[in-house]
Amino acid sequence: MTTTDMSEAALRRSLPVFVNSFNQLTYLRDTVNWLHEHGFRNITVLDNASCYAPLLAYFETDSFKSRATLVALGDNIGPRRSLLEAQRRIEPNAAFIFTDPDFLLPTPPDPLFMTRMFDWGRRFEKIKVGLALDVSESEDFKDIRLSAAFNNRTIREWERKFWRHALEENVYAAAVDTTFFLHVPSDDPGTRTLAEYGKRQARVPALRIAGPGFIAKHRPWYVDDGQSEEERTFYINQVSKLATWSNDAKKAIAANPDDQSDKTGA
Repeated sequence: MTTTDMSEAALRRSLPVFVNSFNQLTYLRDTVNWLHEHGFRNITVLDNASCYAPLLAYFETDSFKSRATLVALGDNIGPRRSLLEAQRRIEPNAAFIFTDPDFLLPTPPDPLFMTRMFDWGRRFEKIKVGLALDVSESEDFKDIRLSAAFNNRTIREWERKFWRHALEENVYAAAVDTTFFLHVPSDDPGTRTLAEYGKRQARVPALRIAGPGFIAKHRPWYVDDGQSEEERTFYINQVSKLATWSNDAKKAIAANPDDQSDKTGA
């Protein structure tokens, strides 16, 4: 049976879902719980050598083990290399979902969440179909600006470009990196595959879907990001150990998951 013949419930049960992980308990736990609550049953967490004790303890709980499979990568290889690792664990050019953990995913998701994402990908011939990121409540954002290399733009100013090219209502042609996306394999043998793009994910033909049931929030942008001060500080310190960039650039990376390299790991 192909994905075109499957019901929404069957798609959610069977599609491989890969969640990138690095030292963020709250975000990861919330993402795993959201996936399970909404019928996803083939969940794999790719952990990038996390060392945050509460996260490691969570991996040992029945709550986690009953919902997801843990793959300990043994090193902090970063989100884009984690995406390559995910593709190695499934059939070549197969459909799957990949996401970083730090999003508030739509609650509830559209009743035909996966079905419609597949339909849009096929209709517009895009092999990545992701969720648009909400910038409507920018007054609740942290006071973060991108570095001088990005003209000191605010989060909202940077994200504006992803909302410019509407193909129809709530459907935008826009790059998707490792935010929540569905890989929609092309039926055309001449189409470049996702694997062939390697780490150059910003170049992959992609859509972002907005509107009720699809739009997501990037939690690190918000003053109320859901983390405790202790957890947030631990994560920032671990990221800082992996980077040589300035503090402003580190903040920019946290603010912008869609246009940075893997210099800071996951």
